[in-house]
Amino acid sequence: MTAMTSLREIGERAFREGHNVTATLRAHLGIDRNTPEIIEIAYDLQAGSYVAFADSEPGFMGEYAAQLAGLLGPHLAEGDSLLDAGTGEMTTLAHVVAALTAKPAKIYVTDVSGRRLQVGRQYAASHGLAVTPLRAELSAIPLPNATVDLVTTNHALEPNGGREKEILSELLRVAKRKMVLFEPCYELASDDAKARMRSLGYVRDLSRYAEEAGGVVQSLTPLPLVHNVLNPTACLVVEVPEK
Repeated sequence: MTAMTSLREIGERAFREGHNVTATLRAHLGIDRNTPEIIEIAYDLQAGSYVAFADSEPGFMGEYAAQLAGLLGPHLAEGDSLLDAGTGEMTTLAHVVAALTAKPAKIYVTDVSGRRLQVGRQYAASHGLAVTPLRAELSAIPLPNATVDLVTTNHALEPNGGREKEILSELLRVAKRKMVLFEPCYELASDDAKARMRSLGYVRDLSRYAEEAGGVVQSLTPLPLVHNVLNPTACLVVEVPEK
């Protein structure tokens, strides 16, 4: 490996050899948190894996989506606009929208990975879901202030430890009423899960940072059904103050 080897090439080699891409790139750069570039590289390399999982586990996807829809639904009215920030391959989004009683009239989606957006658009279309895709990093969403009624995420903030307040401030900026975030909850995790989250550079203290960013935390609810017990999910509901 020469001095001219790019960060993406290092990530691709780590991926081929079965190593954790984000950990490899952090070590290479000598830093302790994931940058947007690191996250983009890792997600580009994973593109297609979430669709493969969704196709192989329809029962789990249906149950998981119904769980999210039950928590999201009370905050969404028929005809509202929705932003799914860090949408990934839209596997969860497609099933959640299908399970909602009140359907959003317009759905924006963002992701830092162009490859994931491409895969996700195909998956959404195959499930009859129309979206407006925007390639964007979570701290720089190309929408005006108070554009969408409701902002949601599903393990999108996850790898952005150390940037919690910055990202939550941006999500609050584009939201009109509320944020309903389904993210790992370090504070409610086991010791083993906390150790894993620290090693991967995951977010922490989202409730505190949401308040510091100007939001009003309404509730924090652990999800009973999760994909990985070492990555427990909680539903954080944050009200947006009047602007």
